[in-house]
Amino acid sequence: MTRPILKNRILPACAKDRRIGMCNVEGIAKWSGIGMTLLYFYRSLGLAMLGLSAVHARAEEPATPTGTIVLTVRGDISSTINKESMQFDLAMLKALPVTSFETSTIWTNGVHVFDGVSIADLAAELGVSSGEIIARSINDYAVTFPLKDAVNDGAIIAYLIDGNEMPIRELGPLWVVYDFDNNAAYRSAVTFARSIWQLDRLEFNQDVAE
Repeated sequence: MTRPILKNRILPACAKDRRIGMCNVEGIAKWSGIGMTLLYFYRSLGLAMLGLSAVHARAEEPATPTGTIVLTVRGDISSTINKESMQFDLAMLKALPVTSFETSTIWTNGVHVFDGVSIADLAAELGVSSGEIIARSINDYAVTFPLKDAVNDGAIIAYLIDGNEMPIRELGPLWVVYDFDNNAAYRSAVTFARSIWQLDRLEFNQDVAE
């Protein structure tokens, strides 16, 4: 069977020379060169976009603890973390913005310097903006307080006292501490009850009205 002739399938370069049913060779080379250039361009663009996507994905991935786990956070945390819980070792907490202040407490003698991450900064890091926090200690003591109390000059999760890490027998390794000396409002029974030591778990619940 004779194949049908497709009259309309002639390349622009072929229109100049249809001798013996063949196209102009130089014209084909010209059009082929443009096509290959475009092919390489779009291929390179696609690879670049894939590379940017991979970098963006890596940037959103949470860090993985390599040391001893000191804090586990659960609940309504940011969807960019793509999980319902996150664990921190001490190095990860130290990598977050540091808040420091000097204060005395009713559980210690004299004035001490406390370093840690503010609960406000931790909540922002986790994408939490409202609701309540349930804090629990190693011995399962628990206290609940509204996230609106986690202000910039509010409680910190202290991991250093006078520049030293706190062992479990000395209320560590994490202790929720307020700047009691510089804010009289924090010298109350409610705030003292929220100053949980040996902290090891936090749960954020954003479904609760403040």
